[in-house]
Amino acid sequence: MKRYTFTSDVAVIGGGASGMFAALTAAKSGSRPSVTVYEAGERVGAKLSVTGNGRCNISNAGVSPERYHGSRRFAAAALELFSVQDAVRELGKYGVLITEEKDGKLFPYSLQASSVTDCLRFSCAEAGIALECDCAVRGIKAGKNGFVLTTERGEAFAKRVIMSTGSVAGVAASEETVYSPAVTLGHRLTRLLPSVVKVKTAAKELKALNGIKVNATVSAVKGGRLLRKESGEVLFTEYGLSGPPVLQLSRLVSSGECDCMLLDLMPEFSLEETEKILLSRGADFRDRPLSELLSGMLNKRVGQTVLKLAGYSPENKRAALIRAAGLIKALPVKVTGVTGMRSAQVCAGGIETADFNPLTMESRLVKGFYVTGEALNVDGDCGGFNLQWAWTSGYLAGKAAAEDIG
Repeated sequence: MKRYTFTSDVAVIGGGASGMFAALTAAKSGSRPSVTVYEAGERVGAKLSVTGNGRCNISNAGVSPERYHGSRRFAAAALELFSVQDAVRELGKYGVLITEEKDGKLFPYSLQASSVTDCLRFSCAEAGIALECDCAVRGIKAGKNGFVLTTERGEAFAKRVIMSTGSVAGVAASEETVYSPAVTLGHRLTRLLPSVVKVKTAAKELKALNGIKVNATVSAVKGGRLLRKESGEVLFTEYGLSGPPVLQLSRLVSSGECDCMLLDLMPEFSLEETEKILLSRGADFRDRPLSELLSGMLNKRVGQTVLKLAGYSPENKRAALIRAAGLIKALPVKVTGVTGMRSAQVCAGGIETADFNPLTMESRLVKGFYVTGEALNVDGDCGGFNLQWAWTSGYLAGKAAAEDIG
């Protein structure tokens, strides 16, 4: 047999969340196969270490198929086999203690994303997994007895290969670099779109609100038709909108499905209640400067902008206040796009799942080849759903690859 630089039973391409999880699952299986992780970067878990603003939203108690996009049925089948509770149990074995917040988001008790990476990294070392960093895989060939990988430090042979290269979201890598192992072996790549990303708008009149945060309900609409709504803190920026509810809806903007966002700036009140409040303020504070009429009710600059858009003046006060109430309940913001893949947290699209088994992540085209995580055409909402997909797909692939060898 030809002498290779690296030889192992299972090769994992990519040392991110799903890659390390797949490697650990395989290495700890009954057959105890040898496992090598090939990571292009200087260290494993680089993206995981900074996720969730450094806190690592590790999963979500509200995981359901509806929170996933792309190949939703594929994701649903896999999540049935490896759930949130399973992920919490397995991560606990590696030293990660998890806590649940009131909104269902799960975090490491340490609230440090880097500690999750450390636990996985230490566990890999303890399991005898070889972590080859600064060792990008440049090519792959499938043979009768396994696979030959061309790496930056020589050729490697493995009986089974798990591709966990992630996506092009938030990185400088090209599509070719990220998805080439699967594409080289005949798999299809779907259209790629930035998701969980900041939104650009054409609303020049809102430029004055740059840097202001408000609690609002945001509705994504197309031609007046409601597509989806989300609530939370919205941030006005120099280019448009950001904040959790905007990020959740950004996929609809990226795909061209949404042309406008409506901001409800007082979601706890009905339109009628808001009109009553504004008309009362107009009567009670008639001597106040226009710039102060909504102070104490809305952010000062937000209130000023709303009154300006409503055409408020002492001469048409009542009609303008009614218009202002309508704007407070549904401030229209025309969207023009998103800030791009480099600033996206998630990539919508990926390797077509029709050619894979959702119960094992194994290719239906090439036996012994598996794909996990963001590389597949499955993306979740922000809030821990994408990391749960990493744990689920990584576990199923690692388990199946090890059992196939053993």
